[in-house]
Amino acid sequence: MEGTLTPAVVTPSGAGPTDLGSIAATWLGERPTRLESVGPGGLSGAPVVRVGRAGGRDAVLKRVAGDAAAARRAAWVHALIHRARSHGVSELPAPLSTPAGATLVADTEGGVWELVPFMAGRPLERPSAFEVARAMDVLARLHEAWGSGAGDGGPPQASDFPPSIVRRIEQARMLASLPWSRRLDRCLSRGAGDVPPLVADAMKTWERAIVMFTALDGTRIVRRVAGMKPPSLPLQPVLRDIWFDHVLFERRTAAGASSERHAQVAAVIDLHGAGVDSPATDIARLAGSWWSPGLGVAFDAWLADAMDRYSARRVLGAGERALVPWLHAVGVICSLDNWFRWVVEERRLFADAPRVRARLERLIEALPGALAWLAVDPVASRV
Repeated sequence: MEGTLTPAVVTPSGAGPTDLGSIAATWLGERPTRLESVGPGGLSGAPVVRVGRAGGRDAVLKRVAGDAAAARRAAWVHALIHRARSHGVSELPAPLSTPAGATLVADTEGGVWELVPFMAGRPLERPSAFEVARAMDVLARLHEAWGSGAGDGGPPQASDFPPSIVRRIEQARMLASLPWSRRLDRCLSRGAGDVPPLVADAMKTWERAIVMFTALDGTRIVRRVAGMKPPSLPLQPVLRDIWFDHVLFERRTAAGASSERHAQVAAVIDLHGAGVDSPATDIARLAGSWWSPGLGVAFDAWLADAMDRYSARRVLGAGERALVPWLHAVGVICSLDNWFRWVVEERRLFADAPRVRARLERLIEALPGALAWLAVDPVASRV
C-alpha cells in the first residue's frame, strides 16, 4: 500500500536548502512577508518554519523527506490526507498546492518540503473526559475514511499480522537475549569522559527502569512476549505516531452560553509517521500518552473508557479491543528500550532535549503499571 504513488514534486529555480523564502514562494507566487522558526518538527528534528504572507493566512513550511523513497511516502500521506478531508475529517491540515498542482517542493540538495495552513490550538497533557471524547471521535472518523481503501482508491487491506505486534515481539526477543542491565554495564565500562547532560539523565532513568524491572519480574514478562505468535487482524492506513502533542485543542464558547467553554479538536498534525497497521495502534498510542499514575485510575480502565468513546463512532472488533491495552503496556517497555538505545548507546543528537527528558519521564512513570498488568495473565491470552 505504501509508496505506490509517484510524488508530484517541483524544484524552484535557484532555491537551495536554506533559501526558504524561494521554496515558500513556489506555493505563494511571491516571497513571504515573514519567516519565523518554530523549532524542530517533533522529536525527528525536521526544521519547521511559520510563513507569513500579505493578506493571507499564515502557513507552516516543513521538510518532510530527504530521498526518493521518503518523497514517495510523503506523497502517499498527502493522498491519505485528501481522502480523509473528502470524507469530512477537516481536522487534518490540507497540504497547499503550487500553481503547477504539486504539494511537495524539492530544494537543490534533495530535501522535500510541504506547506500547510497554520493551525491554532494547543496540545493538552491532561484532557478532560469531554476532550478525550472529541479526540476519539476524530480518530474514529479518520479510521473510517481510511478503512475503505489505501487512500488512492485501492481495495481494503486484508487481515494480516499487525506490524505493531510483530515489531514488539521481535524487540522483546532482542531484549530477552541482551537485557538492560548488561547493556548499561557496557556503557558504564566505557569510562566517564565527557558525558552530555541528556545522556547522563537518560542513564539515570535507565537505572531506575532496571530496578523496576527486577522488582516486577520484567525478565519473565519479556520472555513471554518474545514467545508469542501474533494474531491476524484487519489492517489499514493509520497514523501510528499519534502522541498527545499531535492533537491541538481550541476552546470555543458555546452559542447562547457565554460562560461555558468547550474544547474541540482544532487539528491533528505531524502525520508523516502514517503507515499500515491495526487501528488499535492509534488508540493505544494517543490514549496511552495521556495516562499517568497521577490520574488515579488504572491505565487499562483509562484505555477502556477511551475505546468506549471511540466505539460511539466506529465499532471496535473484539481482537482490536483486546489489542489496545497490550500495545500500550508492551509499548512502554519497547519505547524505553528505543530511547535508551538512541540516547545512551548510539548517542544520537536531538534538537529538543527537554522534550526527550519529558518523554522518558512519562514512560518511566508508566512502567510499573505496564509490568503489573502484563504479569497478571498469560500475555498470549490478551490478544
